[in-house]
Amino acid sequence: APEDQRQELALRIQRIWPLLDLNRVEEARTAIAALHSTGNSEVLLQNAVLHLRQNNFAASRATAQKALEMNPADVRALELIMRCSVGDKRLQDGIEIVRRHAGQHTTTSVVQMFLGRVELHAGNVGKARAAFEAAKTAAPGTLDAVWSLIDLDIAERKLEDARRRLAPLIKGPNDIAATAKLGLIEQMAGNYKAASEHYRKVLQTNPREVAVLNNLAYILTEFLENPTEALRYAQTAKELQPESAAIDDTLGWTYYKMGLYPSAVRHLELAVKREPSAARNEHLGGPPLLFAQTS
Repeated sequence: APEDQRQELALRIQRIWPLLDLNRVEEARTAIAALHSTGNSEVLLQNAVLHLRQNNFAASRATAQKALEMNPADVRALELIMRCSVGDKRLQDGIEIVRRHAGQHTTTSVVQMFLGRVELHAGNVGKARAAFEAAKTAAPGTLDAVWSLIDLDIAERKLEDARRRLAPLIKGPNDIAATAKLGLIEQMAGNYKAASEHYRKVLQTNPREVAVLNNLAYILTEFLENPTEALRYAQTAKELQPESAAIDDTLGWTYYKMGLYPSAVRHLELAVKREPSAARNEHLGGPPLLFAQTS
């Protein structure tokens, strides 16, 4: 920065963040102390981060709460409070703090979104849904809450609700993301031909969308009896994400359906080794023919 700007408050405050990121603790502490008297909420937040880095959870939580009182919409303070609660094994206390704060700021969308994510992570699906609905009501023009509600609908297999929420997003700026979600919904509903059409549409615009490549390859192999076409999608997904167990499982199963058993075993074994599951073990076990061809 030019010499005449180096003492500006905003610049001095922002300079502390890279000091913290670089773990230059003493420099950060000195800079924070020099600005403490300003009462700036950002400085309080930085001090809370510094306390957290030193595992002083009580001091970090108290400082973050002061920052939150000054700037109630700053969910970074809520994030720090939750991290402190995890650190000192008082998770439920942290959740209660977030709930109380959200209850006092029902019209602040970002706070309601944060509450929704906390509740979802804690397994409280109903409370998460209520928070996301509150976030949508508080900020009707933003889509974060809508996407979260769509994901909840899909997770709970409320597929008609998910379709209804997606309908306004088709043929707009979010068309590709909405089409990918619609493909997943149709796949879950067992409408595999429709799902494949949605996935192909996504790949026309974004041919490197790994999850879509993998899903399309799987339904082509397993349900539409077209492993030859599936192979190129599965191979592309593998190139883009070589360490994925899900992709190795799809690729291995595709090779199996094509009768290429040695290649099938190699990828199915990788999938089980990386992330074992009942379905992957079943694919690897397979009919006796699989092992007869690889002996």
